[in-house]
Amino acid sequence: MILYCGELKIKAGKRSEYIEALRKANLEDVFRRQQGNIFYYITESVTDDDTVVVTDAWETKNDFDAHVSSDECKIWFLLHDEFVEKDIRGDTFLVEKSV
Repeated sequence: MILYCGELKIKAGKRSEYIEALRKANLEDVFRRQQGNIFYYITESVTDDDTVVVTDAWETKNDFDAHVSSDECKIWFLLHDEFVEKDIRGDTFLVEKSV
């Protein structure tokens, strides 16, 4: 399983506008329907009014790579360019399931 954890610093005072743009594009639901998605969450930080956290998991690296190169993800990147001041962190992890 591939796990992605990202933290985005949104331009000052623009987080609500960014969240609304994400809702209008319905990206969480679209991404959740993509091949191999396990979960996809975009959440607002409770400690910083200008921070958003993205957490998603994919069955395989190929599924994750297909997601990142999808047409739907291009919308994500356009919104990122418009609203994100800085990528605070973005890490991808290979997680082995244990029984």
